[in-house]
Amino acid sequence: DPAPPPQSPFPEGARPARTNTMASTAPDVDEAALERVFRGYASFGASSMQRVDGLDSAKLTKLARDCRLLSGPLRSQDLDIIFAKCVVQPGPRRLRFEQFKQALRLMAAKKGVPYESLAAAVCEMEGPSISGTRPDAVAFHDDPRLHTGVHARGGPTNVDTSRLTDRSAADVRGVKVARARPDPAQRRAAAAAPAAAAAA
Repeated sequence: DPAPPPQSPFPEGARPARTNTMASTAPDVDEAALERVFRGYASFGASSMQRVDGLDSAKLTKLARDCRLLSGPLRSQDLDIIFAKCVVQPGPRRLRFEQFKQALRLMAAKKGVPYESLAAAVCEMEGPSISGTRPDAVAFHDDPRLHTGVHARGGPTNVDTSRLTDRSAADVRGVKVARARPDPAQRRAAAAAPAAAAAA
């Protein structure tokens, strides 16, 4: 007779618990470094006079993109749902530090990785990344050989203004000093000056 098939050591219907090898090797979470990153993103874009004590949805998305967390099953739409679950209502729609850690746990569960590994990736960030928009190359603007009109001859200038503007002296009302009418008293004094000199 053929030998009976080997029986499973687990009861019927039971499944062995899956072990996550990343969880055993994941480093402990550095709470100080995690809070430093949280404070950096919470105050990103605010002036020194503004006091920001939380992380809004847009900055949470920026943090996830800077840390390269938006991959696989975790998408930006999922971040909106996670943010809505963690934010306290009623109140300002901002995550405090404890709520931020809760959001990281939900993000780790969505990606299927340990919370410690995801938090360690966040702690490696020095702060929010800033990248400006790079304009496209435009030949008619960048290459002077393709300029036309006055720009092909050196362009206009604002230095040679002798023929365009009158920069002679003027009083506080803008009346030119050379063209200003003398005061009537001054005119009478100037007319009487020669007569007084002759009489003397």
